[in-house]
Amino acid sequence: MKWNERYKEYLTDESGLRGACEEIIFPSSSDELRDCLKLDLQFTIQGSRTGIMGGASPMGDGSDSRKAAILNLSRLQNIAEVTIQNNISYIRADAGAALEDIQARLRKKHLFFPVEPTENTATIGGAFACNAKGLTSLKYGSCNDHVEGIELLTADGISLAVSGWELIATIVLFVLIYLVLFIAWARIVARFIKQGPTQEQPAPVAASSNSFMSGTPPAKAANASPNDETAPAATKEGE
Repeated sequence: MKWNERYKEYLTDESGLRGACEEIIFPSSSDELRDCLKLDLQFTIQGSRTGIMGGASPMGDGSDSRKAAILNLSRLQNIAEVTIQNNISYIRADAGAALEDIQARLRKKHLFFPVEPTENTATIGGAFACNAKGLTSLKYGSCNDHVEGIELLTADGISLAVSGWELIATIVLFVLIYLVLFIAWARIVARFIKQGPTQEQPAPVAASSNSFMSGTPPAKAANASPNDETAPAATKEGE
């Protein structure tokens, strides 16, 4: 939908950083979200805007030729029932579901989500996106320690389902690739510093006929004797 003043609160988050945009969209299903991603817009993804780093503030500064738009996921609030597998409890929730609503659903089963960030109105999608922590993280870890799997939409609108172990394997693979590239780069730099740039030796000057004509004597051969007279004897005048 086109921008108007009643949505001005969506131009900022808890950081106080204020942005700008031309459109705002509130998808309420995965199909609507997929359709949104097909639009040629410069999207800023928002949840409940509780972050303090300015990540939810739209940066429509004209640096991109596309129109700046907000894609707010706060209406993706579906929370499924708790399931139990191998004595482990799981809950499935949309990215826009608030942590306080998830905790309320879990309390009905005498359960709780282990991580307690300082802001319970934050969405579960945002909490996992920044790997949120809280006062209980010393014992239970961060949000990403409690992900069994995610379903995501790529920028091309392709739906992917990824398990927790696949996420870990992907992260490890990228870290290894980065390390290999960094080590190779460091070795090249170290070798260059050790050897230094090659210095060009001055080219030998070849004797030319012009040097004799100007009175410059030719250099003696290396194996010539100091007493060796190579010049012809001078002739007396009048002989």
